[in-house]
Amino acid sequence: MDIYKPGQFAKRIGRTVSTLHKWDYAGRLKAHRTSTGRRFYTEEDFRIVLGLEIAIGDRVSYSYCRVSSAGQKAISSRKKRLFKIFVLRLAWLSKSI
Repeated sequence: MDIYKPGQFAKRIGRTVSTLHKWDYAGRLKAHRTSTGRRFYTEEDFRIVLGLEIAIGDRVSYSYCRVSSAGQKAISSRKKRLFKIFVLRLAWLSKSI
Protein backbone atom coordinates (compact mmCIF):
# COMPACT_ATOMS: atom_id res chain seq x y z
CA MET A 1 0.00 0.00 0.00
CA ASP A 2 1.37 3.39 -0.99
CA ILE A 3 1.29 5.98 1.79
CA TYR A 4 1.59 9.71 1.19
CA LYS A 5 2.35 12.55 3.56
CA PRO A 6 -0.13 15.45 3.25
CA GLY A 7 2.32 17.54 1.20
CA GLN A 8 2.98 14.70 -1.22
CA PHE A 9 -0.70 13.90 -1.57
CA ALA A 10 -1.66 17.56 -2.06
CA LYS A 11 0.93 17.92 -4.81
CA ARG A 12 -0.26 14.73 -6.47
CA ILE A 13 -3.88 15.94 -6.67
CA GLY A 14 -3.06 19.58 -7.39
CA ARG A 15 -4.44 20.97 -4.14
CA THR A 16 -2.95 22.54 -1.02
CA VAL A 17 -2.34 20.94 2.36
CA SER A 18 -4.79 23.39 3.91
CA THR A 19 -7.47 22.13 1.52
CA LEU A 20 -6.76 18.57 2.68
CA HIS A 21 -7.14 19.73 6.28
CA LYS A 22 -10.48 21.39 5.43
CA TRP A 23 -11.67 18.21 3.71
CA ASP A 24 -10.62 16.21 6.77
CA TYR A 25 -12.52 18.49 9.18
CA ALA A 26 -15.58 18.57 6.89
CA GLY A 27 -15.54 14.79 6.46
CA ARG A 28 -15.12 14.93 2.68
CA LEU A 29 -11.85 13.01 2.73
CA LYS A 30 -10.83 11.76 6.14
CA ALA A 31 -7.09 11.53 6.67
CA HIS A 32 -5.69 8.37 8.18
CA ARG A 33 -3.61 8.87 11.33
CA THR A 34 -0.41 7.30 12.56
CA SER A 35 -0.09 6.21 16.17
CA THR A 36 1.47 9.62 16.86
CA GLY A 37 -1.45 11.48 15.25
CA ARG A 38 0.20 12.48 11.98
CA ARG A 39 -2.00 12.53 8.90
CA PHE A 40 -1.37 10.34 5.87
CA TYR A 41 -3.23 9.34 2.73
CA THR A 42 -3.33 6.16 0.66
CA GLU A 43 -3.67 5.17 -2.97
CA GLU A 44 -7.34 4.43 -2.27
CA ASP A 45 -7.78 8.06 -1.15
CA PHE A 46 -6.23 9.15 -4.44
CA ARG A 47 -8.75 7.07 -6.40
CA ILE A 48 -11.59 8.54 -4.33
CA VAL A 49 -10.44 12.07 -5.15
CA LEU A 50 -10.26 11.23 -8.84
CA GLY A 51 -13.76 9.83 -8.74
CA LEU A 52 -12.69 6.31 -9.69
CA GLU A 53 -14.09 5.01 -6.44
CA ILE A 54 -16.94 6.73 -4.69
CA ALA A 55 -17.02 6.73 -0.92
CA ILE A 56 -20.32 5.42 0.41
CA GLY A 57 -22.64 8.20 1.55
CA ASP A 58 -20.96 10.97 -0.43
CA ARG A 59 -22.83 13.00 -2.98
CA VAL A 60 -21.69 12.52 -6.53
CA SER A 61 -21.91 14.90 -9.47
CA TYR A 62 -22.46 13.15 -12.79
CA SER A 63 -21.26 14.75 -15.97
CA TYR A 64 -22.65 14.22 -19.43
CA CYS A 65 -20.81 15.50 -22.50
CA ARG A 66 -22.96 15.29 -25.62
CA VAL A 67 -21.72 15.70 -29.16
CA SER A 68 -23.78 16.03 -32.33
CA SER A 69 -21.59 14.02 -34.67
CA ALA A 70 -18.77 11.48 -34.68
CA GLY A 71 -16.39 14.22 -35.79
CA GLN A 72 -16.82 15.95 -32.44
CA LYS A 73 -15.62 13.05 -30.27
CA ALA A 74 -12.32 14.83 -29.61
CA ILE A 75 -14.27 17.80 -28.26
CA SER A 76 -16.21 15.48 -25.96
CA SER A 77 -12.95 14.03 -24.61
CA ARG A 78 -11.65 17.54 -23.92
CA LYS A 79 -14.92 18.49 -22.17
CA LYS A 80 -14.63 15.47 -19.89
CA ARG A 81 -11.06 16.40 -18.90
CA LEU A 82 -12.01 20.03 -18.24
CA PHE A 83 -15.01 19.01 -16.14
CA LYS A 84 -12.85 16.65 -14.07
CA ILE A 85 -10.42 19.54 -13.38
CA PHE A 86 -13.35 21.82 -12.53
CA VAL A 87 -14.88 19.46 -9.97
CA LEU A 88 -11.50 18.73 -8.38
CA ARG A 89 -11.00 22.46 -7.87
CA LEU A 90 -14.37 22.63 -6.09
CA ALA A 91 -13.59 19.52 -4.03
CA TRP A 92 -16.56 17.61 -5.44
CA LEU A 93 -16.59 13.88 -6.05
CA SER A 94 -17.62 13.14 -9.60
CA LYS A 95 -18.26 10.31 -11.98
CA SER A 96 -18.38 10.79 -15.75
CA ILE A 97 -20.86 8.81 -17.80
